[in-house]
Amino acid sequence: MRILSQAVGAAAAVALLLAVPLAADVSTATLNGTVKDQSGAVLPSATITVVNAKQGTTLTASTDRRGEYRVPLLRPDVYAITCELAGFQKETRTDVTLAVGSTARIDFTLKLGGISESVGATAEAPLVDATSSEVGANITPSQIQALPLNGRNYLELALLTPGTSFARDGNSPLAFGAQEGRAINVQVDGIENNDESIGGQLIDVNQDTVQEFQVISSQFTAEYGKASGGVISVVTKSGTNDVHGSVYDYLRRDSLDAHDFFADEQPELKQDNFGATLGGPIITNRTFFFLSGDYNKKLQATTVDTFGARPDLEGTVPLPNKKTLLSAKIDHNFTDNQHLSVAYRLDNSTQENLGVGGIYAESYGYAKKRDAWAVTASLNSVFSGKSYNELRGSFQYNKTDYIANSNQVSEHHPDYYIGQNYFMPQGGLDRRYQIADNYSTYFSWLGDHQLKLGASYAHWYERYNFPLTSGGSIYYNDDTPGSDPAADPYLYQKGYGDANARPDVKFYAAFLQDQWRFRNVTINLGLRYDYYPGTANADFRSAYPFIPSAQEDKTQFSPRFGFAWDPGGDGRSVFRGGAGIFYYQLYNNLALDQDVFNGTTYKIAAYPCDSEETRSNCDLNNLPDPTVGPTDPPLIRTLAPNIKTPYTIQYSLGYQRQLGQTWSVGMDLLYIRGLHELYERDLNVDPIIFPEVGRIRQVESDASSDYKALEISIQHRFSRNFQMQVAYTLSKAVNETDGFFIPIPDSSKPISYQKGPAPSDQRHRFVLNAAYTLPLGFQIGGIWKLASGQPWNAVVTGGDINGDGARGDRLPGDSRNSQLSNTYNRVDLRLSKLFNFGPVGLTLIGEVFNVFNRRNYDPGGIGFPGGYVNNRCLSSDVTEGGQCVDPNPDFGTPGPPSFPDNYSQRELQFAVRVSF
Repeated sequence: MRILSQAVGAAAAVALLLAVPLAADVSTATLNGTVKDQSGAVLPSATITVVNAKQGTTLTASTDRRGEYRVPLLRPDVYAITCELAGFQKETRTDVTLAVGSTARIDFTLKLGGISESVGATAEAPLVDATSSEVGANITPSQIQALPLNGRNYLELALLTPGTSFARDGNSPLAFGAQEGRAINVQVDGIENNDESIGGQLIDVNQDTVQEFQVISSQFTAEYGKASGGVISVVTKSGTNDVHGSVYDYLRRDSLDAHDFFADEQPELKQDNFGATLGGPIITNRTFFFLSGDYNKKLQATTVDTFGARPDLEGTVPLPNKKTLLSAKIDHNFTDNQHLSVAYRLDNSTQENLGVGGIYAESYGYAKKRDAWAVTASLNSVFSGKSYNELRGSFQYNKTDYIANSNQVSEHHPDYYIGQNYFMPQGGLDRRYQIADNYSTYFSWLGDHQLKLGASYAHWYERYNFPLTSGGSIYYNDDTPGSDPAADPYLYQKGYGDANARPDVKFYAAFLQDQWRFRNVTINLGLRYDYYPGTANADFRSAYPFIPSAQEDKTQFSPRFGFAWDPGGDGRSVFRGGAGIFYYQLYNNLALDQDVFNGTTYKIAAYPCDSEETRSNCDLNNLPDPTVGPTDPPLIRTLAPNIKTPYTIQYSLGYQRQLGQTWSVGMDLLYIRGLHELYERDLNVDPIIFPEVGRIRQVESDASSDYKALEISIQHRFSRNFQMQVAYTLSKAVNETDGFFIPIPDSSKPISYQKGPAPSDQRHRFVLNAAYTLPLGFQIGGIWKLASGQPWNAVVTGGDINGDGARGDRLPGDSRNSQLSNTYNRVDLRLSKLFNFGPVGLTLIGEVFNVFNRRNYDPGGIGFPGGYVNNRCLSSDVTEGGQCVDPNPDFGTPGPPSFPDNYSQRELQFAVRVSF
C-alpha cells in the first residue's frame, strides 16, 4: 500500500506540475475529433456545429492548429454534426448517439469544392472509448425499454454488466469487488443520491424517468468519491421540441403464476403499477419540461415456516406495499453555451409486514412509512472552446418511521421469532444540503491536457430515535414446543432511557484530474481528498473515562493513475489499465449508535436466567423492570479511537476491440484489496476488564478483503433491429466481515479468524441480454442469468456458547460463510406488440420471469429473514469433540426468499402502454 501510494502520488504530483484534470463528465458526454483534407493534412479553423436532433439546441467549436476540435457538456442524446471550411465541401454526420460518460471521436475528411456543396452521411459513435481507463459499461435507452424487469427497479439492470453480483445487505441490488452493496455511489444527473446513514440509494427514480445510465465497476476518476465499490451515473429524461407522453399500467395476479415453492396454498399476489409521462417545449429550441408519475400498489405474501416447532404461526402473511414516485424537470438554455436544469423528485412509500417470513412470525414484523423528496439544480457553462464549468446543488429531505407489529416481549428461538422486533420501533428525519463545482480547461504542453478541478460540500443533519429492544427480548436455547414456552431461556434484555440522537455530519471534498494525451496514448492522473467531520463523532465524551473518543480520519488522500493506448490510432481498439485508492465513508449510523448507547442516555439491561437461581428473570408474567430495581451494568457501543475510513486499492489491465460497426469485445483483469473494513467486537468479555459496564461493543476498522476477477464482455449495439450484450465474470471474493452491525462471534480472536467467502462472492456469473424487433410491430427481449451459488453461514444456534456476548457461534472447523446455495439459472422474457393509430401508439406487453420455473434458492440476506436454515444444532449444547448434542435435522433446508423478485417461481406480468 505504501509503495502504491508513493508511486501513484508521485505520478499525480508530476501531472499537477504539467497541468491537472479530465475527459467525459459525470452526467454528460464529450465529442472530439480531427479534421483533415484528402491528402491527410490537418485543417485549422474549420467550424464544427453540433445540433441536438430532438431539442434543436446548437453548440459550435473550431479546430485548432492541429486540426482538432472538442465539444464538452453534451447531453447524452442523438446529434447531427456538421463540419465546414471555406473552399471545401460541407460535411454532415447524422444520427450520432452519445452515451453518458463517454468521449466519442468523430473525424472528418473534407473534399475540395464550393461552399454550397455538401456531403451527408449517417454515423455511429465508436464503441470503444480510446481515452478512458475506466472499467464499466453503459445501460442504453433501448435496453431499459426492451428488457423484462421484475419489480421495475432500474438499478437491477446494472447486473447485466461484468464485475457485478447480487448484493445481500438490502441497501442496493448489486455489489462490486467483495464490497457491500451499500459501498456504491449513485448519482442522478451528476448529483449524489445516497443515504448517508446506512448506504444505498436515497430517493428512488421511476424507470420511465431514466433515460440511460453508466456503470463503472473500477478505476473511476478522481471526480468520483464515496465509493469503495462502484459508481452508477444516471441521466434522466428531458423534454424535446415535440410533445411526447405515455400512459401505462402493469398488472400481476397470483392466478397467473406457478405455484409458490414454499407454500401449501398459493399466496395472494395483486399488483397494479400505473403511471404517465409528459414532455415537450415551453419555448422551442430553448426551454423544455418533463413530468413523470408512477404509483405502485402491490399486495404480495410471504410464508412463515417454523419446521413444525410452532404450527400455529405457520402460513402465508400478506405484504401490502404502496409507492408513489413523482418527477418534474425543466431544462433551459440561456444561450447556446449555458444550460440550466432544475428537477423535483418525490418518493413516498408504505410497506407492511417487513421482516416477516421463514422463521420470523408476523408479530415480529414491522411497517415502514417513508416521505422523501429532493430539489436539484445544475448549471453548465461553456466559456470558450477551451474551458467550461459545472455547478450543481441539491436539498434532500427524508422522513422514515418504522412501526412494530407487536408490543409484546420478543422471544428468540432457533426456529421461530415472535413478539416485538428487537430493532423496532425506530424512525427519524434527515435533511441534506450539497453543492459542487467543477471547472475544466484545455491546453497543450508536451501533448494535450484536459485539466479538471472541483470541490464539493454537503451537510447531513439528522434527528433519529433508536430504542433498541424497548419491548424486551428473551433468548432460548431450543424451540420448546408444547405448553411451556418459557422453558430453557438463558437471557432477558430490556432497553430504557432516551434513545434520541442528533448526528451532525459535514462532507468536504476536492479533486484534481488530468487527462494527458500524446500521440495514441492517454494518461489519466488524479488526486482526491475527502474529509467527513462528524462521522467518527470526535466530540463524543463518555461518562466512563476508559472509553476514549475516536479521532476524525483526516488521511483520505486518493491518488489515481490510469492509461489508455490506442495501438492503431483509429479509435477501434484500446489497451487500458490503472491503479488507485478509493475511499468510502463511515456511516452516520455509527455516530448515532454511540450517542444513544453511551451507558447513561439509553441503557439495555441484561438479566441472565440460565440457572435455577435466575430462572425467574425470564418469567413472562413477572419480568424485571430495570427502571425500579438493580440491573446489570449498561451496554456501551463505541468506535475504536483509531477508526479509519474503509477504502480499496484497485488494479486493472484490459483490452477492448471494435469489430465492424456494431460489435465490440473486451476483457479486463482486476485485483481489488479492501482495507479498514468495519466490524464489531466485544471488549469486555473473557475476561471482564471493566465491571462497572457490561458489553463494550466497539466498531473497529482493521478487517480486509480480496477480489480477483477476469471480466469478459461482448456487445452488439442496436442495428438491423437487433441488440445483444454478454457479460461473463470469473471471480473470487474473500473478506473478514459481514458489516459494521454484525458482531464477530469470538471477540478474543483476531479478525483474520473470520476470513471466508464474501456474501457477494459468485465464482462464475454469465449474463446474456438481447432484444429483436420483429415484423408487424412485434419485439422480443430476454435476459438469461447463469451463476454459481452464493455463500451462507452455518451457526450452532441463536445462543452464545463461548460466553463472549456475541451470538451466532460456529462449530469448530466451520469457517465463516462455508455453505453454498444452489446454482442460479433464470430466464426472463418480454414480448410486445405495437399498434399505430396515427400519432398514437398502443403497445401490449407480456413478461415472463423465470420462464422455466427453476428453483433458485435464496442464500438469505445479511440481517434479513429467508434463505437456508443455518442452525446446525437445536440447542447451544456441544460435545467436547465439537459436535451438536441435538443436531438440527432441518439444517440446510431452503426457506422462503429474502428477495422474492429475484428468487421467485415463474411469474407473469401484463402491461398496456399508450404513447404519443
